[in-house]
Amino acid sequence: MTVLSPSDRLVEAISWWRVGLDDARAALSYAAADVLAAGEWGEALAELAGISAGDNPFVVDDLVSRVVVELDLHHALSDAPESIAIRSKCRAVLSDEMSPRQLTAWIHAQFGHRSDCMEIEVLAELDDDYDMVDSSVSVEDESVVDRRVLEIAEAVVDRSLRS
Repeated sequence: MTVLSPSDRLVEAISWWRVGLDDARAALSYAAADVLAAGEWGEALAELAGISAGDNPFVVDDLVSRVVVELDLHHALSDAPESIAIRSKCRAVLSDEMSPRQLTAWIHAQFGHRSDCMEIEVLAELDDDYDMVDSSVSVEDESVVDRRVLEIAEAVVDRSLRS
C-alpha cells in the first residue's frame, strides 16, 4: 500500500471538506496536525489543526483557503475535489481494507448519479450492477463486477501517483 505524505493527506482532507463528506472536519484537523508534526509551519495551518466540531463552516472555509496559499497546494488541488476525495477509498479497496462492493455502495450513497467525475459515475453504476446481481436480474457474476471496480480503483490511485 502507498504511504502518503502528510501534505498529500491534507490535500485529500481538503477535498473531503470541499465535497461535504462525513468526517471532513476531523480529517482536516488531523491532517493539518500531521503536517505541523512533519515540520511545516503556517498560522492558518496551526489554526486548522485546532478546529472543532462547533466551528463555523465559513471560518473553516477561510482557513482552508489560507492553508492552500500558505503551503502552495494549488497544483495538488487542481483536479476536481470529488476525484481527489475518492482516492483514499480506492486505496482501501486495493489494500483489502474495504470490499469493492463497499466502495460502490459508499460512492452511491455519497454522490448518487450526479457527479461530473467519470470514475464516480461509473462506480455508482457498478453499485447498480451489484444490486442486479443480488436480485438475480443480471447474467454477470459478482466477481466480474468486482474486477471492474478494482480496475477503476487502480486507475484512480495510479493517476494520483503521477500527479
